[in-house]
Amino acid sequence: MVSDTDKAPYKAWLAELDRVMTRRDVATAMREYVRAHQHLWELDDRPTTRDKWMKGSSAAQLDVLANNVGRWIGGSVPGPNILKMALISVVDKAVPEAPDSVRQLGQWGGFADVLDAADTSNRSGQKRGGAAAKYKAQQDHAEKTANVVRAAGRPDDIDAARDLEIGSSLFDDALPPYVARTADTLVAARLGDPRNHPITVIVGPPKSGKTRSLFHLLSAVTPQPVTWWHNPAPGALDTLIARLQAVKNDPARPDVVILDDAGYNGVTPDTGLTAPRIRKIASLTTSVVLIVHSADLASWKDHATGGRSAGGLETMMGIGASPTLVNLLDANTVDYSAELDDTELAAASQMLTDNDSSDLQGLDLTRLAEAMATVGKLHAAVQAASEHGGMRAALVDAAIDATITDPAGVDVDWLQTLTQIHYRRLARNARWQPAQFDIEFDDWATVGFSPGSPHAVLIRTDTHTPDSHGGERYRLLDALTPRLRAPDRDLTHLDPTTLHTARILRTSDFLIAHRRYDTAATWLLPAAHRGDPDSLLKLGSVTHEIGPEALVDGRAATGWWALAANRGDPAAAHNLGVTAQAIGFDAVIEGHTATEWRLIAADNGIAATAFNLGNAANQLGPDAAIEGHTATEWWRIA
Repeated sequence: MVSDTDKAPYKAWLAELDRVMTRRDVATAMREYVRAHQHLWELDDRPTTRDKWMKGSSAAQLDVLANNVGRWIGGSVPGPNILKMALISVVDKAVPEAPDSVRQLGQWGGFADVLDAADTSNRSGQKRGGAAAKYKAQQDHAEKTANVVRAAGRPDDIDAARDLEIGSSLFDDALPPYVARTADTLVAARLGDPRNHPITVIVGPPKSGKTRSLFHLLSAVTPQPVTWWHNPAPGALDTLIARLQAVKNDPARPDVVILDDAGYNGVTPDTGLTAPRIRKIASLTTSVVLIVHSADLASWKDHATGGRSAGGLETMMGIGASPTLVNLLDANTVDYSAELDDTELAAASQMLTDNDSSDLQGLDLTRLAEAMATVGKLHAAVQAASEHGGMRAALVDAAIDATITDPAGVDVDWLQTLTQIHYRRLARNARWQPAQFDIEFDDWATVGFSPGSPHAVLIRTDTHTPDSHGGERYRLLDALTPRLRAPDRDLTHLDPTTLHTARILRTSDFLIAHRRYDTAATWLLPAAHRGDPDSLLKLGSVTHEIGPEALVDGRAATGWWALAANRGDPAAAHNLGVTAQAIGFDAVIEGHTATEWRLIAADNGIAATAFNLGNAANQLGPDAAIEGHTATEWWRIA
């Protein structure tokens, strides 16, 4: 059933379009767009619809197309992707910012977002074939806790093989036997002394035994602690904090919170993994444990130092991991290697001897955890599919793209759209076959290496993200991601102007993490033109990274930050204050001095700015005041 609530912003925005443009003019502008972007028809291959909108004797009259526009204004959604893109293009020019009638219905970044929500709602009642249909009922229940907790309870009450996805096909899909790790002693000591070690960060490559070891250590404690295993997603940490605050005086309050696959939360200051959020979670429980991929931590360190010269600009906020976050993680890290040391190797050998399974012959014990997850065999299957081409190869490429646009999990509809894009590239003369996609998705990509195995090319996860519905979502097996996704992955087959803001921001995060600043700027521009504050903030920071004199779309970094600040983003005001202060005490940037920008940021909750104002007041003298506050008072505010 289509939700009127989901469609209301879409209808309200188009009602505003109907007020400023005639429907015939809208149809004319859309026809110009589709004629200029003929290659996009390949995503749909609907000859009748194509003929109506293109030149030729079979083209529809504008009055006919204007009737189509009228139906969309009434609440229907264009079917072909190219018509969605054309409608977005027209609305972005005619009504670039959300009208008041839309703002009253919630926070929306741009028309592309509300169209996507209406389109998702339209399709939410449609049935899918194959195994995916079996999960449809679960989608209706996915909102019950926003899926912020993957598993909860004492370890004995948690099915680790199923809920934590650490079973092994080599052990009948059950939890593999525990192999004592040298690093376990350090983790156990920290868990046993939460007063001095409330935060523990377990770092290692995928499938190095991090989650398995932690689960064993928690299971071995008497009495077993109540644990919450967080389900990562962009924006989900604030939901977790709200739930922890709700149970802080409740017997259900967890003793240990585990942020597994912590990198999937993202590291942007607005919603992602930050030092203040980690400390806040630690204050609401006894221990918080983060499980972090070593490649992610290395990338965050690289970005936090980033080659920037020491000074005030280092404190800028808005993109990537902050030095404060990296320092917090570094100070609490326990390293796990995917290769076993001599002591661990002896224990693993004994475990395999005791198990006495011929299936384990030839197993490389120096990569035990990865081998047990059959990652190497899955990787070989993926490589074979890529070499063969066709639908499977397109699906693999789509899954890699999805690790960038939807790192916490992708819905089947977007995965299918990505697969279509790659299928047209790999098989230009072949007709798109939805039934074939369903077969490869249901019978190959989501099937475990052995019956019941949790390890497949695509892992199913019930994830709720702020920009989408909860429920049936999939992501590439984490150990496959570093093998398949190159830092310089080509994304030119994706058009950011057609994507909703959240996907633009997540893709820009990937590009920024790999210092592809020029490409990130190209991606951020469409969302910035929609007036999205987060995109404006990031675009200013990207412009700054490109170079001190760089201009993007005619604006310097400070120009983009000023637009973000004027839309209420305090981090942008902080950046402008830092930049102005670097020039001189009385320097004016974008109409305000450093102190004025800092006051705007401090008044809106940026602690670093209040701290800097305290430092500035302190330099003026012991009793000096800035805007009515002494240094001590500003520091207390911070």
